Amino acid sequence: MNIVYVSNSIIPSKYANSIHVMKMCNAFSQNSHNVFLLARRGSWLNTRDLHKRYGVTNIFPIIFCWRPNFLPRLWRENIYSTGLCRAVKKLILKDMKPDLLYGRYEHGLFALSKYFDIPFVFETHDTPARSKDVFYVQEALLKQKNLLALVCISDQLKQEYIRVFPWFPKEKIIVVHDGSDLPEETVPGEILDWPGRTGCIQVGYVGHLYPGKGMEIIAQIFRQLPNLDFHIIGGMEKDIEFWKSKCRGSNIFFHGYIWQEKLSSYIKRLDIVLAPFPAQGKYSRWSSPLKIFDYMAWRKPIVASDIPMVREILIDGQNAVLVSPENIDEWIKTLEYLAKDSAYRDNLAQCAYQTLKDKYTWKVRAQNILNSLCL
Repeated sequence: MNIVYVSNSIIPSKYANSIHVMKMCNAFSQNSHNVFLLARRGSWLNTRDLHKRYGVTNIFPIIFCWRPNFLPRLWRENIYSTGLCRAVKKLILKDMKPDLLYGRYEHGLFALSKYFDIPFVFETHDTPARSKDVFYVQEALLKQKNLLALVCISDQLKQEYIRVFPWFPKEKIIVVHDGSDLPEETVPGEILDWPGRTGCIQVGYVGHLYPGKGMEIIAQIFRQLPNLDFHIIGGMEKDIEFWKSKCRGSNIFFHGYIWQEKLSSYIKRLDIVLAPFPAQGKYSRWSSPLKIFDYMAWRKPIVASDIPMVREILIDGQNAVLVSPENIDEWIKTLEYLAKDSAYRDNLAQCAYQTLKDKYTWKVRAQNILNSLCL
């Protein structure tokens, strides 16, 4: 089957959506489908280097379309969507007509669904009520006859779509959480100039540092745990500088953004990993965070916020320890306990890995979506 993944992602870039898009294209390829990714160019790397940077093994074609940054937003969307239509038309002329359009970019999918009579699937990671523009485009998109399904990354998000679009058939909504790749057991860890202290438990956070991502909690606990080292892996430069100014101490280290091809070498150095989402906010309500699945893949004991979105994936005491995001003392006590009990850490990590292997690899994710569509 020929699948065209319709994205608005910049490839390569430091944004999480680009990781998700590349991993899903790879997963569709692993399921023996021909995949073509439509995206925006981030830099002039050749195709093979792009795939390597994202830790992607299958070399699927990436077709770059132009989206000007100097025009009003609506013009930019229209120009880019026109480019997407031209790209699909070229594939058809080359006898590579898509059997399925798939993507997270509502403007592009709407244009393609109007121009071509090709079945499509829309995947969403955020509420449709986040702006009037997005709401009206998605409302029109969900009314298209060639829409096969709406994929939501959490049950919380599914319930939001049912609330916002009560007329949309519930049987067409599929909940599929994000995922991770199983690590290669034979891949050696890269030797790093690791700043942590020898003999100390290494605690880590991987991800962006935007407000609502969890640094607010880490900033309150690291000073009260001077015998543990804290490693912050990820973030844009301005966010890193902001949190460095707020978190001065000898037991916290900022590593900056690490590309997927090298990320495993960092995660492997950690003893405990954190997913400290606040009680409220869009990341806490709708998202299915990639970091949790990467933690599971690398057999790391997870301490995460006890919120509905996380409980869809993790089970307290079985494959993670879930802690109230508002109870800082509980976070401190949990980390102190885990630091002393290596057997409990190992048990949590192994259970998390098995959960991922059974349910949450990218390949399984792609299979589940296509099976739900009977494709």
